[in-house]
Amino acid sequence: MHAFDPLAESTLADDVRHGLRARRKSIPPKHFYDEHGSQLFDQICELPEYYLTRSEEELLARSAKEILAATRPTELIELGSGAAKKTTLLLDAAEALGNVLRYHPLDVCEPMLRTSAEALLARYPWLEVRAIVADYERHLELLPDGERRLVAFLGSTIGNFAPKRSSVACRSACGPAITS
Repeated sequence: MHAFDPLAESTLADDVRHGLRARRKSIPPKHFYDEHGSQLFDQICELPEYYLTRSEEELLARSAKEILAATRPTELIELGSGAAKKTTLLLDAAEALGNVLRYHPLDVCEPMLRTSAEALLARYPWLEVRAIVADYERHLELLPDGERRLVAFLGSTIGNFAPKRSSVACRSACGPAITS
């Protein structure tokens, strides 16, 4: 599903204008994640100096089965899915528990979504993937409904938001069950 065309509907110009006028100069990191940028980030994650990804994987590996057993989702929605490498930890847990679910990766990079979906389908033939090319700052209304949704921000993507914006994003993605 295409929520937007990153080239035709880019917010880059507005984001740069806004970011350069702000007291703290910035550009939203989403603009770095075209196909080349996404591949480069995956390479950075493999560097020994970049411990964050390995730490996240260790935490998720220890708790994935418990998370899936407690939630028993029918829909797994991942915001900023990228290569979906950590997703395999949740899918392994789902498989071990006999929990068949649909996976909805949402990312701004269509080539990365295609590549990761193909890899996941090869590894998990039972999996149904419904990829969404979208900007999670603008298209959260496209997330599928369902009573048994597990919305995942796997990794440090949420750290790209200011604290107030991160809580708004989480509430918007997860719906009314999330409170401050």
